[in-house]
Amino acid sequence: MKTLSAAAVATWMCSGVAFADSLTLEDEAFVKVAIGTVKVAHECEGYEMVPGAIMKYGASAGVDVLRIGNAIAQAVRLDLHLDYDASKAIPEVTRLVYDTAETLINEELSGKADFCKRWTNYYIDQRLIRKK
Repeated sequence: MKTLSAAAVATWMCSGVAFADSLTLEDEAFVKVAIGTVKVAHECEGYEMVPGAIMKYGASAGVDVLRIGNAIAQAVRLDLHLDYDASKAIPEVTRLVYDTAETLINEELSGKADFCKRWTNYYIDQRLIRKK
């Protein structure tokens, strides 16, 4: 019986940890926008990121931009097989970074011109990128 109780307590504690790192809708939007902005500015000729705009976007939505931004950076480092700081990684962010990047890559592969037209217009409207 003690083993069952210990297992129940351990499960409860672990589930609490998992919920502590749950992302809000604003956090998720910030991750998607951050990855999308970088991808579009990099892939679509003649555009650049507006310095500091992604952080302002997140902060205005109430996102802990340092925490989530660090987690994005660690996910990118992990994807590039570079050393990363696991203490700054958030599994939900890592999965969302991968999923968002994969979606954008697939969309770009189906037609780069349409991809760039659609997303540059969106990110310009959001004041996250601009023409060089």
